[in-house]
Amino acid sequence: MNAINFGFVRPGMNTLLDTIFDGVRAFGDPKIIAPFPHYDIIQNSETEFSIELAIAGYRPEDVSIQLQDRTLLVSGKRPAAPEANYLHRGIAGRSFEKPFRLVPYVEVDGASYEHGILKIALTKRVPEAKQARKIEINAEKTAVPVATDEAPAT
Repeated sequence: MNAINFGFVRPGMNTLLDTIFDGVRAFGDPKIIAPFPHYDIIQNSETEFSIELAIAGYRPEDVSIQLQDRTLLVSGKRPAAPEANYLHRGIAGRSFEKPFRLVPYVEVDGASYEHGILKIALTKRVPEAKQARKIEINAEKTAVPVATDEAPAT
């Protein structure tokens, strides 16, 4: 199984790469990752994202979505097509597996299927104790005494 490689993203972009998908490094050579099914990753808000896969021709019961150890695996297998005298056969009917590696605190909220598009909703929920917080600087009398070379006044 190969993970999706997002190495094509332009440098300097604030992307899902850095925030949601733990770099999504390829487990294998990215050149051999099958391009099927095509997918989009969409940032809906600061903490909400979605993955949309184009899987026209697959029924919801033909598709499986599993989450194990931060790896989201979307797979599909269509039943055998009836025999026909095809003059051209361009509609994909092959099995597929698409793994996505998620960073900590990303949760899968659900999935929907409409008009050949499988949409997987994701939310990043960082616990309050793990979130960055601002430390106020007290400009009044400093709490830590400053050492000097002068003798104390009497």
